[in-house]
Amino acid sequence: MSNSMEFSFCKLEIFIPETHLSPLQRALQAVDAGHIGQYDCCMSYHPVTGCWRPLEGASPYLGTAGEISREPEVKVEVTCRVERLEETGRVHRVDTGEGALYQFCVHGGARACFLLRCEACGRMVHLDCSHLEELCQHLAADHRFRVDPRRTILTGLCDVCGGEEAPHGAT
Repeated sequence: MSNSMEFSFCKLEIFIPETHLSPLQRALQAVDAGHIGQYDCCMSYHPVTGCWRPLEGASPYLGTAGEISREPEVKVEVTCRVERLEETGRVHRVDTGEGALYQFCVHGGARACFLLRCEACGRMVHLDCSHLEELCQHLAADHRFRVDPRRTILTGLCDVCGGEEAPHGAT
């Protein structure tokens, strides 16, 4: 008997500037998020102070790379059917031996993308690389094998665990 449980709903927690609340509500409604029983458009939000530091190479909406930012935001909480999230193409479902986890996908399945999983720390990273489409085409044409990039995980060591970067969380 398996200890894993399948959940049909999940709770999303989203931190955004208050000016983005209305567009977010419309986007959530478009995927039926917040539909609970005989009610829809259910969500809650409250003001918080968000803190973050954009890393080198980031293009932050607010803040400067390398500097800690503290800004007022709203924290939005909404319940969503997991099935609806998968249908949008915006999440990868990753089956583990103990259940499933979901990884956000920035381009909604519009092109091939893979996930990278670090064997040492378990960190999961979304890989968006132009060479992946070439790899998928090569495997299909030369090896008659079609890869499902939405379910493909490459396993190895991340830059931190592989000794090429400062430890996780270090400054």
